[in-house]
Amino acid sequence: MGNFNLLGSISKICQVKPDNLMNLDHLLILLNEIDIDNVNQEAKQSLENYLKRLVENIFKLQYWELEKGRNYKYWQTMVSNSRSDIQKLITCSPSLRRYMEQIYPKLYQDAVNLCQYEFYIPRNMSIELEQILENNYLDNRLNSSL
Repeated sequence: MGNFNLLGSISKICQVKPDNLMNLDHLLILLNEIDIDNVNQEAKQSLENYLKRLVENIFKLQYWELEKGRNYKYWQTMVSNSRSDIQKLITCSPSLRRYMEQIYPKLYQDAVNLCQYEFYIPRNMSIELEQILENNYLDNRLNSSL
């Protein structure tokens, strides 16, 4: 999708005639749009990666008993870092909040499907986006299961 926008912008740039100074301003605007599109795509991709990592590591902390003793602190760190990275992105670009809400259901299901190859996740398990973003969500869940 980003490449298509880039190609369209390059096509517009090629239409700029050098004898028209107004087109120079237009060219600069188009170049700025290309830059903004690229930054937005990178931010969306980063958000997807952080959110996916967050869900997967929460699942590991909750359900992967066999590896928990060896990896618990690492997974906790990954959860904390993912939340922090997501918060930074949302703070810098609040419109990513809507995007995150749109992609979460599919991303969540993809994480369930992937993690089920390594350990059991109950079929009725569901974590809402707002829950996993809460810093104390996992602490409350783990303490209530003790």
